[in-house]
Amino acid sequence: ADDGEPTKTYESIWTQTVRLRNSEGAKGIDVAGMVAVGDDELFIVGTAFDMYHVAKGFVSKISRDSGAVHEDDWGQYFTPGDGSNFWINDACADAMDPEHFFIVGATDGEDGDDGKQDGIKPVHALVAKIKAKDLSVQWATELKVEAPVGYNGTAKAGGQGCEVVYSEHFLYVAGTVEDGATMEDAKDAKSAGRDDIFLAKLATKDGSLYWMEQTGSNGDDRLARNGGVNTDQLGNAILYGDTTGDMFRMREAGDDEENRFSDLFVMMFDKNTGFHKQSLTGPKISSYHLSRKRDGRGFMIFGGILLGLALVAVF
Repeated sequence: ADDGEPTKTYESIWTQTVRLRNSEGAKGIDVAGMVAVGDDELFIVGTAFDMYHVAKGFVSKISRDSGAVHEDDWGQYFTPGDGSNFWINDACADAMDPEHFFIVGATDGEDGDDGKQDGIKPVHALVAKIKAKDLSVQWATELKVEAPVGYNGTAKAGGQGCEVVYSEHFLYVAGTVEDGATMEDAKDAKSAGRDDIFLAKLATKDGSLYWMEQTGSNGDDRLARNGGVNTDQLGNAILYGDTTGDMFRMREAGDDEENRFSDLFVMMFDKNTGFHKQSLTGPKISSYHLSRKRDGRGFMIFGGILLGLALVAVF
């Protein structure tokens, strides 16, 4: 290269296989995402499942330049420690802060016991600020969910994506809330029925909440898996995902609600107020519909499964 730096070739590109600490007996891992922090660090995030199928969030730190993994950083687990679950679904970083990053996901542990109905623990969305040097938690904020009246299942919400607006010191957390449930702190919280999406604006300094919005249609509205949130040049939030409902278009008469094809949707939210265009059908306050069943392994777990290994490649 003209600047004296050697040109990287295909042969010089590294790959790395990371074995998580204490992974013996693990049933597998779901790799959710990766974020670059500072000049030389990559952080791989996701969820590991132990022999009892309990979910534990994990973060692994890898050198961006060489692929080296320090022995102490081969998989830091995040877990409530009481046999409860902790899922990590995505991570994001502040371009002006080389010492921290953020993880988003869900948990049914610790504060997740709040709102227990008939012995069933709800699954709340969660966001946390992590120190890059030692993977310690600087702060954590739960975004709590409430079950519909008369619902006997588990109320569930999960953060699936985050995006930092570094110039204004805040971040967005977006996710999906299931089966007619509502987010406690959402403005005028109402479920539109079945699955909805939510968006929260929080301070990067301490995790305090500025505002939260929940919106959806008469079908299942779900944020894109492991992401689904971005920003425009002014810092307004852009959400995208899929819907089976009348989300900004009316379905043809006679469509079978249980077997509809999904549409893609894109929405913009004002950064100051959370204002956004409502769906065509609007919220249904008096009733809710149960969405189709998931695979039963856990809440909002997506991605490929590897038996205790995370494979990372840089090109």
